Amino acid sequence: GAVTLDQLLASTLERNADIGVAAQGINRADAERMNAIYGYLPQVSVFYSYTNVDQEVVETDNAVFEEGQAKYPVTNYGVEVRQPIFDLSRIYSIQLQNTARSVAEVEYIAAVHAAAYETYDAYFVAVQSKALTRSYRAKMQLVGNQLTAESAMVSEGLSTDITGRTYAAELASLAADEAIEASRYADALAILSRVSGLVVADVSEVSLGRLG
Repeated sequence: GAVTLDQLLASTLERNADIGVAAQGINRADAERMNAIYGYLPQVSVFYSYTNVDQEVVETDNAVFEEGQAKYPVTNYGVEVRQPIFDLSRIYSIQLQNTARSVAEVEYIAAVHAAAYETYDAYFVAVQSKALTRSYRAKMQLVGNQLTAESAMVSEGLSTDITGRTYAAELASLAADEAIEASRYADALAILSRVSGLVVADVSEVSLGRLG
């Protein structure tokens, strides 16, 4: 059925490809920014080892090992923390990624504005073209009726063919204008389908009072 402007705008914000790419740009900038920040944080290393010593004692002054056999566990563990005091390259990387994040946000806002404007523009072109097409068809029907009546009068000898030719020329002109508007309408629907991600076959008209 006919799609409303609200439906088109909602679908555009949800499905528009340019907006999606811009949103992915923000996510990518966020990830790179966090990686840059993490790169400047303290680097923590943890190590742990366990060894079970079992060996024969050849010579010792320790009374515990007088029997000639040493058997005991050895556990080693530790934590190492490294903090870069001043790393200009990492500081610059953080600033660069902050800038990239801001640029991505600007590009996202620009993509939303562009998609919304294109939706509005194509929608009102379609509405205008639909109204004009309807007007041309009504005029064509009226002129066609007049042409039929004039042809009957000519056949009865009550009129000349000049008026009939005038009606025929006007009818042809209206048909050409109607074809142009039909083409504009089809182009506008194609734009709406591309921008919104919906299959738009018709648009519902909106009154100026609603817009106000």
